[in-house]
Amino acid sequence: MFRKAAREFAETKVAPHVEQMEKTGEVSDEVVKALGEAEMMALTIAKYFTTEAAQKAAKMAVDIHGGYGCMEEYAVTRFLRDSFVLGPSAGTSDIMKVIIGRWVLA
Repeated sequence: MFRKAAREFAETKVAPHVEQMEKTGEVSDEVVKALGEAEMMALTIAKYFTTEAAQKAAKMAVDIHGGYGCMEEYAVTRFLRDSFVLGPSAGTSDIMKVIIGRWVLA
């Protein structure tokens, strides 16, 4: 009974992130196709969207694992750590928001 409930709970939490990861791929594809002035904007939006999506999905994976999610023996701990490295290496989300805001207001 508990396993079934736990599985259903995990499935409801995972499904939205799968959809979000699919959208991430679509956004990345759009960046490749972008031309001209919109290229930088598309890249900025893609970087912001993908880093935020990765962090949310990794956090949810850790939450689903409960206490085990904090143990180094499980891959979800590494996923969470790696997802937070994406932000500074791709440009922080705050910087991405500034760039997007300036472009919208220009």
